[in-house]
Amino acid sequence: MKKTVVGSGLFPLLLIASAMGDEPQVALKPLSIGALQEFGILGSGHFGKNPGGFHDEWVDHFGAFVTQTGDVSDKLTFDVGLGGIFQYEKPENISPTWGGTQYKDFFMGPTVADLKYKVGPADNPYATVQFGLFSYKYSSSNNLGEYLFRSGPYPTFLWTGGYALINNTSAGMQGLRVNVSRIPNLDLDLFLTSETFVPPLYDFSLGAVAKYEIGHGLLTLGGGLQLKRLFSFTFRSDVKVGGDDSHFLINFHGPKTIELPSNSYFTEGGITYTGNVDYYLDQKTFFDKAGAAATASGDAASAAADKVQSDHLDSTINFLKTRLADSSAGKPSLNYYTTAGTMVMGMFSIDPKKAFQSDIFGPEDLKLYGEISVLGWKNYPIFYKKRTDRMPVMLGFNLPGFKFLDLISLEWEYFNSPWINSYSELGLSNGATPDLPNGQDDWSSKSAYNDVAGKDNVSWSLLVKKTVAHSITISGQVARDHVRMPSFQSWFGPGLDPNEALSTSKDWYWMLQFAFGI
Repeated sequence: MKKTVVGSGLFPLLLIASAMGDEPQVALKPLSIGALQEFGILGSGHFGKNPGGFHDEWVDHFGAFVTQTGDVSDKLTFDVGLGGIFQYEKPENISPTWGGTQYKDFFMGPTVADLKYKVGPADNPYATVQFGLFSYKYSSSNNLGEYLFRSGPYPTFLWTGGYALINNTSAGMQGLRVNVSRIPNLDLDLFLTSETFVPPLYDFSLGAVAKYEIGHGLLTLGGGLQLKRLFSFTFRSDVKVGGDDSHFLINFHGPKTIELPSNSYFTEGGITYTGNVDYYLDQKTFFDKAGAAATASGDAASAAADKVQSDHLDSTINFLKTRLADSSAGKPSLNYYTTAGTMVMGMFSIDPKKAFQSDIFGPEDLKLYGEISVLGWKNYPIFYKKRTDRMPVMLGFNLPGFKFLDLISLEWEYFNSPWINSYSELGLSNGATPDLPNGQDDWSSKSAYNDVAGKDNVSWSLLVKKTVAHSITISGQVARDHVRMPSFQSWFGPGLDPNEALSTSKDWYWMLQFAFGI
């Protein structure tokens, strides 16, 4: 008897296939092989919170990928792929054990592992169900944007690129996707996905993206919603030795809430405070330092103003330490920030070529597109007061390449967040508060505490692509985006620095990529 062992994640859909009739006969398509070499210079910025930053940092890495696609039936297909990209951690610290050697990371694993099943007639299905690990892209963007699945609400952060910086705008999804495209001009995607990107892990999210075409693609309007980290499961096995009442429990509950003082807030006397005392302590440290500098320079007025701020913060710190400690009066009733949030997105794309006949333009030429999103609809006191602080806006336009160049994409983004673009607190405590700068840090706080967060509002990107010999693509990109590099200090999530490398709008990079696929 032949025995088949199937991974549990793919098992449900293979059961569907087996229920349709005889044992499936798999027809494998030609193996797909690809590779890329990417190199360039990061002009300036910061790796994490290392003092001094960097200038003209060379980046060079290589990746290779292989994908197998197969048909189980006319309704059921699968994709399985493996790949890896090799990079040096930043900053490239010399190992004390092996002199002259930097630490090199090998990011390897599955690139895709999914099943797609057509519900209804194979040539015109009612819906297509996709299950497993897959990439997803919903807009015309080429670097920025794709906010619904490449960002987070609390703490608020944006993401571009990944292990490769160029031609990497898809979001990695793990879970279930249902696509409905039978309604004329309407394309609808529904998602149930598991969080495996950054901690806290294994929360489930519900999402939906809808796009409607007008004039055969002359105008495309779209919108989306994601209930980020809506619910999670807790598993517990209760086993009694020698007893018959052993049981296994599955608890269904809402999003995880980290009940730590650093992740809390409360209101007393008409004033709302965060339980994170370091938030006030870091500000006091900044004003003490600024006051000392003002005194040394003879600026008595500034020194006096800094002392007033320091004394006020000192009073707040003492109050919090007293109220958060055990006392006869009792601790205050704490509320907690949560990483869960409702994220909404709107988008458009205009392709004027659909309105006239021309043989001089390529398929991507002259497209105008844009996207706006709210990364967390709910406001919280202290850190997340306004939705406009969590509202990135992106516009893009593809300049004409006249069929000589495949793509010339120019994109611009504005994001007025009061905090730096970081998800570090997710890894440190699983908390939902922003990354708070140390009061002694000259990089993050110069003329005001955390004023660096106001210097990264504008991002931009210019991407040029050309395909030669049918399978080789040469791409060049100049950008100030949200790139992150392999981190010497961060070992959680994707292994990249939780802080973006280009810390201000003046920082930028150039990068070249040579890729082939057969």
